Amino acid sequence: MTPSGGWGNGAPTTLADLAMLRRAINDDWPVPPDVKRAIIEELGNDIESPRLRRVLSVARSFIAMDRATIRYLEEAIRAVG
Repeated sequence: MTPSGGWGNGAPTTLADLAMLRRAINDDWPVPPDVKRAIIEELGNDIESPRLRRVLSVARSFIAMDRATIRYLEEAIRAVG
């Protein structure tokens, strides 16, 4: 049996993993820094995949990350005053 999911441990990720990633981003789940690096590295490689559904899912994941960053920055600005 081939393992599925799991960034950074050599196991392949699925479209369902990418959907779960977007949920984690949108719900602000805590993610260890080493896992974040592994995710970004894999997504960067996958953006050039020949599989269109995977590329679209990766792009949606990057968009979710951008939105989360903007949300975080807006909250930080409001907190400062």
